[in-house]
Amino acid sequence: MSRPEPLAIRTHALSKCYQSYSHPSHRLLQSLLPRLRARLGKAPRNYFTEHWALRDVSLTIERGQSVGIVGRNGAGKSTFLQLVSGVLAPTAGQVEVSGRVAALLELGSGFNPEFTGRQNIHFNAAILGMSSRQIQEKFDEIVEFADIGDYLDMPVNTYSTGMFMRLAFSVSYCVEPEILIVDEALAVGDAKFQAKCYRKIDDLIKRGSTVLLVTHSTEQVVRHCNRAIWIDAGQVRQDGDPKEVTNAYLVDLFGYSEDSRTSNAPALPVKTSGARGGATSGGYESRTGYNRDEFRYGTGDATITDFELLSLPSGSSETVVLASDQLKLTARVRFRRACDQAIFGIQLRTPDGVLLFADNTRDQGGGARYYAVEAGQVAEVDYHFALPLASGDYFLTLGVSEDVAGKNVPLDRRFDSIQIHVTNGRIVHGIMDIPLEINVSTRSVGT
Repeated sequence: MSRPEPLAIRTHALSKCYQSYSHPSHRLLQSLLPRLRARLGKAPRNYFTEHWALRDVSLTIERGQSVGIVGRNGAGKSTFLQLVSGVLAPTAGQVEVSGRVAALLELGSGFNPEFTGRQNIHFNAAILGMSSRQIQEKFDEIVEFADIGDYLDMPVNTYSTGMFMRLAFSVSYCVEPEILIVDEALAVGDAKFQAKCYRKIDDLIKRGSTVLLVTHSTEQVVRHCNRAIWIDAGQVRQDGDPKEVTNAYLVDLFGYSEDSRTSNAPALPVKTSGARGGATSGGYESRTGYNRDEFRYGTGDATITDFELLSLPSGSSETVVLASDQLKLTARVRFRRACDQAIFGIQLRTPDGVLLFADNTRDQGGGARYYAVEAGQVAEVDYHFALPLASGDYFLTLGVSEDVAGKNVPLDRRFDSIQIHVTNGRIVHGIMDIPLEINVSTRSVGT
């Protein structure tokens, strides 16, 4: 019988409450009058309202787990991380942490803005528990990873937010924490440094460190985490597999309908058929390549009822395709009500959730394009594309949405609903098989 993994973090009924005062004078009244009323034998009265940022959160996180935390702004995600890292004291409940913690919370925490980058490396690393000798041994590695050049010897209050984050992450990673906590800090970095940070996070996970990652990018949670927690209104709403949790969160975030359509962009005609034309009952689910483990959400005001994938010019219907094939994917969408600003889109992902391609009729070149469809009509949408990819399995997502005051309101989105297998006759190093021409010339060089 295998022994359970030791725990890195345990919380029991963890709660944090803030007192909100409607007027500054109420703070003074609260500090004086309750004691006076108690002496007079009167019932106590509070001059504040309670706001529970976090309430009754009980979790156990094992060593080596990478946990993504998702939720709306103000849901309590940052409060949870601050309680775990010891920045905040809980109002009620308990939190137990085992191991050295490095936390990237609010930008600038743990740094003195008047100190130089060099001084702050020593300062912050010491706070994280490193000795002077250990700091000296890691110093060059920290500087190299941060890559801030001559700014190293300048006060950090002269840094951009991106440079600040570079230095903070470099120190946090290089101290080799047993628990790394990242609260949306990577969002301020450039794409190159973000990729570099995520590689280091993956390295920490492989070495057995525990990682808590708060991000609004559900794709990053699926890619880098083996567990996800959805916090909503201060409580854990779902905890489990990253894909299942993030999918449920997306439904809650986007799965709604609005009646006010205020966009003034012109609507274009769309190829349609009558309510009985084209679509067949159960057509989508009966197609070769349909993924029964798809994730689907939307308002239901339109439904994607069928698809067909053809290889051109042969016109054969198949989901095993050559990387050199030109493909035509036809989607049929039935509208339950009239829609003046319809948008049709497509995505391509790897099995582990890496987004390779995404586009829609609104965002294509030539300006925004919206389509008008009447209630009961079935729109036929043709996508023409090729898949210059390495051999392997990939997943297509189809979607239809409506523009509401500049926001995409999903009517029906069928994530990873079509599985295709790409066959490539040559060796491809990576995922993309981008056409490349290599020319080599030689010449004699005088001795």
